[in-house]
Amino acid sequence: METTGILSVTPGATSAERSMADIHRIVRIYRTACPRIRSRLARAAGKYLDYKAFVQKRLEDPDPRVRANVVESVWKIDSDAARKILRAAAGDRHPRVRSNALFGLYLSGDPTASDTLLKQAKHPRPDFRISAAWAMGETNDNRFCDALEALREDPDVSVRERAGASLAKILCAHENPGESDDSHEGDGATNGG
Repeated sequence: METTGILSVTPGATSAERSMADIHRIVRIYRTACPRIRSRLARAAGKYLDYKAFVQKRLEDPDPRVRANVVESVWKIDSDAARKILRAAAGDRHPRVRSNALFGLYLSGDPTASDTLLKQAKHPRPDFRISAAWAMGETNDNRFCDALEALREDPDVSVRERAGASLAKILCAHENPGESDDSHEGDGATNGG
């Protein structure tokens, strides 16, 4: 048996057998892990999108970091199942989860994502406005510049700072098109909320 990270690989096992074994190991670790580890494990959920019950259970976790990471794990998966997860998460009660979902929908070409982000930028709670500004910046889409300029005048200093950083990111990406970072790796912790 070969070990790769926290998962072990049985030589000769089929892909489906390895996936099921991985899920069982992840679930076992997930049940006993601290919230930070559970959040990290949730990032692997997209890999197991065919196991809907596994993914759905992570989306119901009370920890918003876990839900946000599940959403992030399906950002670049082009499937109906991934889009269904993103649409559902776009209505989450937590701003980070919601913005991660809207960003994922934006990446998938969903025409409603931009309008929904613009609406979220006017949310009464600052944490929602911060997350909306973060997601707008991640898109590198200059169509969000006006909304970010408006958020730079927000009464909340954290909203103003995030809006400024996101606006700078977009402007920099358009001044130096080959140098923008579109990897979208990381734990999403900077998206406010």
